[in-house]
Amino acid sequence: MEQGDAMSRICFFVLALAAPGCMTGFNREALAVKFQKAGVGTDEEISKIQSLRPQTQFPCKVAVYMADDGSFRWTQQDKTQLEKWCSDLIRDGVITELIFINDLFASGESSLKELRAAAAKYGADVLLTIRGATDMDEYVNPASLLNVTLVGAYVVPGHHRDALMMIRSALVDVNNGFLYATSESEGEGKTIRPYFLTDRKAAIEMAKQSAFEAFHQDFAKRLRKAHSEFDKPVTKIPELPAPKTRPELDAKLVVPKVP
Repeated sequence: MEQGDAMSRICFFVLALAAPGCMTGFNREALAVKFQKAGVGTDEEISKIQSLRPQTQFPCKVAVYMADDGSFRWTQQDKTQLEKWCSDLIRDGVITELIFINDLFASGESSLKELRAAAAKYGADVLLTIRGATDMDEYVNPASLLNVTLVGAYVVPGHHRDALMMIRSALVDVNNGFLYATSESEGEGKTIRPYFLTDRKAAIEMAKQSAFEAFHQDFAKRLRKAHSEFDKPVTKIPELPAPKTRPELDAKLVVPKVP
């Protein structure tokens, strides 16, 4: 009987050791769907998009709207960090000011047209939309077998939380929706902790900071490129000389002398 119990325990531990560590990976396709639009538009709408021309000259005033997918939140610290990053762009004359659209005027479900209208309320020239989405992969390692002991569940790091953050952004003209630049970035965060100390938020926060830093590096470069490409002087039509008044004509009238 004791020998049978011993064999059962051995089989249990062998199966338990084989089970942990099953990583499923990130579902990038599902994240990509979150950023996709509902439709591609009619031929007439596409034709209108192709005919758009920039209506704003750089440097310009930028209104920012930051949206999330509900798995995390953009914080005031994130906005402060973005302002700090953009101080160099203001100093170099790429933009004049950075303002954030309040949730009273927009939501994560707002269309691009509605966001442009909200940006117009702030007197902005262009709109910067920043949208983020996350995915989580949770798995365990063989050390998680010690969870059966109370101490092990508190001190043995047997549980993994891997997070992926994707950020998609676009800079559009407030007046007509002309697209100046887009940016894509992503970051990952990983934690390994005991069962009772597992925390999804820590991994997501790490992934967010990594993706946000990558976004800044990429978008600053694209914004500077847009500045050099679209910061062109407006071609002015030469003004015609004003018509001369009657006194000016009389002054130039030469009366011939009669001999």
